[in-house]
Amino acid sequence: MEYKKMFGETVRAARKKQGITQKELAQTVGITPTYCRCIEKGKYSPTWIIWLKICTVLDIDIQKLAEQYIKPEIREIGQYLGVKI
Repeated sequence: MEYKKMFGETVRAARKKQGITQKELAQTVGITPTYCRCIEKGKYSPTWIIWLKICTVLDIDIQKLAEQYIKPEIREIGQYLGVKI
């Protein structure tokens, strides 16, 4: 599964767990509800600023996300380039 979809599922689960609507999350983070829906569906990958805001608002463990989603991609790129990461 690609990163955008995994992140979207993580956001949706955390938002629902806290009982926050997409509209409320969007208003708090400073994005449109449509953009919020697209992030949750894995259609868009938010900028790092929006990503951090979402994680902060929903109390998502950023280090856990980095371990699960970001580091494997970086390692894959490093292997492709012949660099050990």
